[in-house]
Amino acid sequence: MYGQNRNIDAKTASGSAANGSNVGMLAAINITVDFGDLSHTAAASYRFRERIAAHDAQPIERIICYILESYESGFSLSQLSEIANMDKFALIRKFKNRTGTTPYAFYMDIRMRKALELLEDPKHRIIDVGVLCGFENHSHFTRVFRQKIGMPPSVYRNRRLSNGHSRDGP
Repeated sequence: MYGQNRNIDAKTASGSAANGSNVGMLAAINITVDFGDLSHTAAASYRFRERIAAHDAQPIERIICYILESYESGFSLSQLSEIANMDKFALIRKFKNRTGTTPYAFYMDIRMRKALELLEDPKHRIIDVGVLCGFENHSHFTRVFRQKIGMPPSVYRNRRLSNGHSRDGP
């Protein structure tokens, strides 16, 4: 799963930023989620939210914005269907057609990307990284991390830090 690219095209006719400034016509916004490179996580999320105001976006784009903003606290499928104003099953089908994945899988990918980013900072304890990414307990975080990444968080951190990838520099 990791190492593949997913492109999400958010198309809108026009939009307004939250501060009232006119964003103008948007042909398309591309967010490339490359699970092998973490450098654009926050920037892509910020650009996406900045360009598309939730009230102007199409239902799937509103869902993507909501997931990007609430990855720490989670959500229910019922909440997403209310936001998109559509049936749960139609939401899942349209989301998957648009993004190539389900809302839950997209949500888990975002959480894992954030975890990978936080693990590169030695100031964060591994148990805290799980909590910051919305996992209720350490064992669940470790189990999901191992399934998605192929190794426990401690091994990932040790390998990254030993290769000089710390945020504090080599």
